[in-house]
Amino acid sequence: MDEIQTYLSASKSSVSTALKNLTRLHLIEPITFSGNRLRYYRINMTGYLNRSKRRMKGLDSMNELLNEVIELRAEEGDQDFITDLQEMLAFNLFISRSAKRILREWEENKDRIINNEGNHPLTFN
Repeated sequence: MDEIQTYLSASKSSVSTALKNLTRLHLIEPITFSGNRLRYYRINMTGYLNRSKRRMKGLDSMNELLNEVIELRAEEGDQDFITDLQEMLAFNLFISRSAKRILREWEENKDRIINNEGNHPLTFN
């Protein structure tokens, strides 16, 4: 934690709070080494992917709700509002489908991507 605090020029309480929150969200996990009382942190990739999948499911739930609202509001005749909701739904569906496709591609190609094989650069310009 001291290294993080120094690197970020942040207070100890800020770093501690951030680490606790990231741990609670399962985005990082504490690790220790035998004979060393310090606590270190590493990225929890499984937690990160699971959180991403849960967020996608949340978007699916939002899309179902938007569909219901569109159906209910269609009877009231507020076409501008309905058009806005339809655009929101279309955008959410686009994002959801794209994210699911990207996640599938990741799962199918992650070993090649991690090993930097083929046309999957690990750095971005």
